[in-house]
Amino acid sequence: MLAMAATVACNQEEPVVTPELDLNKATASVDAEGGSVALEVTSNVDWTASADPAVKETIWAGDSFDLGSDWSQGLQINSVPRLPEDARIHVVYEAPAGYDYYQFKFCYIDQNWGWNAMTSPVDVNEYGCVMLDPQKTEYVLALNDEDIAAINAGKGMVIQEYGAVITKVSYK
Repeated sequence: MLAMAATVACNQEEPVVTPELDLNKATASVDAEGGSVALEVTSNVDWTASADPAVKETIWAGDSFDLGSDWSQGLQINSVPRLPEDARIHVVYEAPAGYDYYQFKFCYIDQNWGWNAMTSPVDVNEYGCVMLDPQKTEYVLALNDEDIAAINAGKGMVIQEYGAVITKVSYK
């Protein structure tokens, strides 16, 4: 929630405005000759996404998660904030030497904790995986409405597959 408070003093010369920040409510007082008036307004603001479209909100960060060569393993993120329309998942990764290829498979976690492949990725192989460029350090996945709804209604998301080391997951 965000609210702002301001005190306005009026006299015949020039009004003086003194803003204050109060996280729960907004109030304004007006002192006029012969009396005063007070007003209180409460306002709720939904902070599911940053007001600045350039700011990425972190979903997961911590010790690096090495996908290695075990295809059954994946970075399971059980606490994903409610994603806004047109969300994009940003995965920061490293591509260590020793692998012939690097790939991600994106899944959402349903209400029964099942891993279900997302439909948003484009240019996927026959296993539903996107190939990663080992020269880059970030992969961006634009989510479609179906996947956003599934993540928001489910238990989280999973990034699985082969070779890459994930260092951070965020959304914008």
